Amino acid sequence: MNKVDRPIILHFHIFKNAGTTIDWILKKNFGNQAAELSNPDHDAIINMRVLQYYFELHPNVKSLSSHQFRFPIPQVAGLYFIPIVFVRHPIDRIYSIYHHFRRWEENHEFYKRAKELTLKEFIEWYLQSDDYSIINNGTMKNSQVCFLSDLLDLSQISLHHLDLAIQNTKSCQILGVVERTNESLVLAETILKNHFDNIDLSYISQNVNPERHDDYKKRIELFREAVGDKLFDKIMQNNEMDFQLYQEANAELDKRIKSLKDFELNMSDFVERCKKLQVRSF
Repeated sequence: MNKVDRPIILHFHIFKNAGTTIDWILKKNFGNQAAELSNPDHDAIINMRVLQYYFELHPNVKSLSSHQFRFPIPQVAGLYFIPIVFVRHPIDRIYSIYHHFRRWEENHEFYKRAKELTLKEFIEWYLQSDDYSIINNGTMKNSQVCFLSDLLDLSQISLHHLDLAIQNTKSCQILGVVERTNESLVLAETILKNHFDNIDLSYISQNVNPERHDDYKKRIELFREAVGDKLFDKIMQNNEMDFQLYQEANAELDKRIKSLKDFELNMSDFVERCKKLQVRSF
């Protein structure tokens, strides 16, 4: 990064990976200088040319979030992009997707079916469907690897795409794991403080099922009880690459935590700031 380069946070927003919370945090810090970008066509990709034009038109924007960013990270003269991406446990993510579809009113069959069917019935129906156009090329089949390797055709997925997804994930200056959000954001603050004065990533979780259990391991147990062992094992097989990606992301997060001085002290301070936010919200 040159001193004259303009730092911009690029949030690669994967569906149901705490992205709404991350966007809320960015808005809290930057106000109207935190922007979101989308194309009505779900399959559209926001490329470098679009980004360059966008930032020419919006010289004050400090962060930009989109479901339609894809790797590799673009190179634009005069701009220094700081990518942020969060990875999530595949089972916990599917559980969250189902409850999201049940809570929201959208004119799409997925949302309608989720309201009509049990979790087990919904997943069985979904896995029989040939329509994987809705969000991330197969929401319940290795979709994080698809997103992070820029794979549009799920039937073409291979170990090459897994390797590319892992490589792209590790290349992000800000790498998060949804089930370890606090740890992830403490690390993120140390990076962003080098570019943005008074950055504060304390947060209130957004777009969360109000009835969900706080412990993700317990949520996975409840998921297994709801769908049964046979279907659970099938889902595990369908998401084998996403599980490997998740393990790699956790290992990378551990590595970065170990390299950070005073991590526990920073974590304590961060948790206190989050608690104060919660109190003020009531």
